[in-house]
Amino acid sequence: MSAHRRVAVGATLYNKAEYLSIAVESLLAQTYEDFVLVLLDDASTDGTLAIARRYAEGDDRVVFVRNEERVGMLENWRRAYRLAKDATPGLEYFAWGSDHDIWEPRFLEALVAELDGDPSIVLAYPHSIRIDGQGVPVREHDTTLDTHAVHSPLRRVFLTSSRMVAGNVVYGLIRADALERAAVFRNVIAPDRLLIAELALRGSCRHVPELLWRRRFEWRDHRTDRQQAAFWPRGAPWYALLPAWVPHTAILSRAYGLRAAAAYAAGISLHVAKRRRKRLRKWAIRRQRRVRAAVGRAARAIGVRRRGTT
Repeated sequence: MSAHRRVAVGATLYNKAEYLSIAVESLLAQTYEDFVLVLLDDASTDGTLAIARRYAEGDDRVVFVRNEERVGMLENWRRAYRLAKDATPGLEYFAWGSDHDIWEPRFLEALVAELDGDPSIVLAYPHSIRIDGQGVPVREHDTTLDTHAVHSPLRRVFLTSSRMVAGNVVYGLIRADALERAAVFRNVIAPDRLLIAELALRGSCRHVPELLWRRRFEWRDHRTDRQQAAFWPRGAPWYALLPAWVPHTAILSRAYGLRAAAAYAAGISLHVAKRRRKRLRKWAIRRQRRVRAAVGRAARAIGVRRRGTT
């Protein structure tokens, strides 16, 4: 059925039935129609099963698989890729999808064109915007990572680790052979950041300045225990308690050498420093506003008392 197809999207599903139909229909409405859509349900407990089955029965491009028990986000992402590869023996390009985001019709067409046009590009991703639960835009992403003109692999690693928002970039279209050589998705905290760095050693990243993806954020929780529970439902490995850059640099050092690990560590250090400066500026602005408000309240109170004594 799908042996001749070059493109696959692997959408991981877990308890987002209220958004699932919108997400799947946006993917099936792509102007680039010759692709396989794998829907992999991680043992959802809501209405996900019935909705996903309906799409699989109604469109021969859709493959639906349900895990017998929950395996967590990391393993589910890996399985989505393996299932896509099995369903598409001629797979060239792969993208991860979700059960809650929205893709514009030209998403695949535009990104396939980028990868077809330049074999040095291993990943192409679009401009995106955040939306809330009702689909209302919250803000545009300011990610502009583009290493198309950067020829040094170590320089690309440094730039990716210092500039990117990995959660945006990783949802682009990736060359399957490069993804395979980068071990797909490693068993670590922040695996998307490590994956993008590994892909940077294989080739360049291309940003397509066209709004093609609407990423839905209901809430954001960066607590380590929440992440560990989502990644490893049956318990996290011991190294998950370490800062993410520690296992990341260890993996890069073993797989690619000390220079690659050093480039990544330098980029991460710069990234952390920039975030701290940004948080400090925000704190200073909030502090200044509180002081001004307090001074204003005091001035008004003094003015009232003065008028009351005359």
